Amino acid sequence: MDQPAAREVVWNKTPVSGDTFQVSADGNLAGGLFPWPKAGVAALPNGDLRLFGDGCWTAMRDAGVPLVWYFDGSHRNVTMVDPKADRRWTVPLNQAPGFAQRANQMAAVSRAFWNVLFGPIAIVVLALTIVVALACAAAWTAVSRVTFGGASSQ
Repeated sequence: MDQPAAREVVWNKTPVSGDTFQVSADGNLAGGLFPWPKAGVAALPNGDLRLFGDGCWTAMRDAGVPLVWYFDGSHRNVTMVDPKADRRWTVPLNQAPGFAQRANQMAAVSRAFWNVLFGPIAIVVLALTIVVALACAAAWTAVSRVTFGGASSQ
């Protein structure tokens, strides 16, 4: 950071998910997906990779001790890992007060979204989009014939 123009490779052993690759304050560790869905921590530069499990939405925070976490596949649990002490624990989010009610509300919104996306309104929008695309193609063909004198591209 003291030399912004200088470039240095810190990890190229595996692909990474760029939106979750987070580096510790001391620059020695990176937590993230290596790549999705493999959650883990990498020793930098280009050191060992320790995979913790499959998941998503990883994050790493370093408040003197690095802490990495990731969601499980159902997004109902967060696994937290202290990579230095080799400790892990799971926080069951689905047991939090009000979780079931919120989950049902989210499911209802999701169903409504899919109904709109694939329902009658979506079919009308898709049909109008096709009509507009065909009209634009016809207009381009007419304009190009007039502008270019109908010359062949061969």
